Amino acid sequence: MEVYRIRENPDQTFTITYNGNTVKKGKRKLAFDHSLHIKKYGIAMPDIELTLYETHHEVWNHFLLYGTDNYCLVMDEQVGLVYPLESIAQEITEIDDKWDVFFPYDKLREPAKAGRLSAPLSRLGFYWGYYFYLISRGGAKKMAELRTIFQPVDETMLTLSLRKRLSIMAAPSRWLEMNERLSKVFNARKADMITAVKMYNVW
Repeated sequence: MEVYRIRENPDQTFTITYNGNTVKKGKRKLAFDHSLHIKKYGIAMPDIELTLYETHHEVWNHFLLYGTDNYCLVMDEQVGLVYPLESIAQEITEIDDKWDVFFPYDKLREPAKAGRLSAPLSRLGFYWGYYFYLISRGGAKKMAELRTIFQPVDETMLTLSLRKRLSIMAAPSRWLEMNERLSKVFNARKADMITAVKMYNVW
C-alpha cells in the first residue's frame, strides 16, 4: 500500500513523505477565493488551512504521476496507528471499491460523545477532519483538477459529495487513534469561530 505522511514543521510549513522518501514540492500554485467562506461565516479561511490544502494537492498530483496502486493512504503524523499498515491494506481489499475517498471513521453515525467536536465553521456543525483517508486514482484526479479553492479540504470533499461529483464512503474502524483536540487545524477553526463571534454586531 502506498502511504503519504504529512508532518507539520516548526515554521508552519508541511513535509510530505512517500513510502519513506521526502516529496519535493512542485511549482503549482492554487488560487484561493475566500468569498464563499466569508459569506457563510464572516471570515476568511485560516492560513494553516490554505497551506495544508496545497500540501494535500501536492499529494494528489504526486500520486497521479508516480503511484502504481489504485489508491493511496494519506495520513497526518499525529495519527497513532492501532493496526499495522499490512492489516489495514488487507481489510481494504475486502471493502467495496466504488469510492473516490474512504474515511475510516463516520461522524454522522457515531454517538454524539464519541468524537463530534463542535466547530460551527464546518459543514454539518462539527469538524470532520482530513487527517487520515484513502483516495483512489479517480478521486485524486477529481481533487487535483480543482484550481480555485473555496473551502478547506474536508469541506470541499463533503460539498462535492453532496453534489454527486465525488463518491465518499465513511465507516467506523479500529485502525487509528487521533486526539482531535490536539489538531492545529481544528484549533485554528475554533479560534476563527471565536473571532467571528467577537466581530458580530448585534445592532
